[in-house]
Amino acid sequence: MERKQDRVYGRLSGQEFQRLLAKFRYARTNQQELKKLFRGGDKKLAALLEEHGSYWWVFYDLEYSQHLALWVILMGWTEALANCAKQENPTRAFLEFASLDDESGANPLQNMPAAQQAAFFNITIGIFHSIEALGYFGKSINELLKMASEGNESALLDAAAIDRCALCTCTGMAIIADAQLRSDKRFFAALFKRVKDPHKGRRQYMDLRFIHAALQDTGAITTCSADDLLDLVGDKLGLYSTKSGDPVKGLRELFRAWKK
Repeated sequence: MERKQDRVYGRLSGQEFQRLLAKFRYARTNQQELKKLFRGGDKKLAALLEEHGSYWWVFYDLEYSQHLALWVILMGWTEALANCAKQENPTRAFLEFASLDDESGANPLQNMPAAQQAAFFNITIGIFHSIEALGYFGKSINELLKMASEGNESALLDAAAIDRCALCTCTGMAIIADAQLRSDKRFFAALFKRVKDPHKGRRQYMDLRFIHAALQDTGAITTCSADDLLDLVGDKLGLYSTKSGDPVKGLRELFRAWKK
């Protein structure tokens, strides 16, 4: 029997979006595991960062692609990523490569000197926070800070809700200094309110918000019909109910609100 071809949405197939969602969930799980290590007082990790420094927030002022590139270099993936970039569909090629690397079970820290291990943890902590921001706000912390530097102060508050250290960046400190000079009580009141975790109502859509960002990046959000998008996020990914009301209209309105 001939195998049914998997439908393509933008530049990725349904199975590849499933793989991308699995990667997002895996990164979120690893972030929680890393937090447990810090909260549990892991002496080896604490000693490593005490000797070589904690500085993950300095990478937030970079473009997110540059931030990721530093991680790729430390992982030893530079050549592989360059090969992926030459392919007709770089995103698909990278997903395939990353899956093979996962299957190898290699420990990236094994041959790194201590200072490089510390850099790896700092870069990874920042990336984990940005992945979390993608789930809550559809933007990495790097992207949120860029928006803040262009005058969108609310974007800084969103970034700080994910990681308070976003306030320690050059962008964060410049905005805070300006607000201090202007005695902007409204800004500081909003800031103190937002340094709490993001509103719990946002949590139910974290996976879908991440996929929405991926749909934008792969062009699917503009090239696919509303019915096709519902087929992907509802039937294939199980992120949106198709059994009540008018799901096509509901999904369209939700995605429209997230574009603002």
